[in-house]
Amino acid sequence: MGAQLFPSTVAKSWSTQYNQPTAQFYHVVTDNRFPYYIYGAQQDNSTVGIASASPDGGIDRTDWYGVGGGESGYIAPDPTDPQIVYAGSYVRRDSLASIIAPAKRTP
Repeated sequence: MGAQLFPSTVAKSWSTQYNQPTAQFYHVVTDNRFPYYIYGAQQDNSTVGIASASPDGGIDRTDWYGVGGGESGYIAPDPTDPQIVYAGSYVRRDSLASIIAPAKRTP
C-alpha cells in the first residue's frame, strides 16, 4: 500500500491507508493450485501472494500474505509445492521466511 493517507472531509481528518485497497503490481505470476494464488511486487512496498477466490465469496485482507523480498524482486512459486515461494533473496515455506543466497561458483 505504500505510505499514503487520504483526506476524508476537506482535510479536517484523515483516512488510514488500511481501508484503501489499492496497489500497483508488477512481475505478476500465479501458482498451480486451485484456486490459484496471484503473486506480485507492489510499487513502493513489498511482495505479496493473494488468493484468486475465497470461500466466503469476497477476497479480503485475510486472503493475502507477504512472501518476502523487496518491491523490485521477482517471485517464483515452486511448481510442485505451492507452499514454497521464492521471492528476491528469500524463500518462504508455509509461514516461515528465510534468506537464501546463490551458491558460490568454483573454478
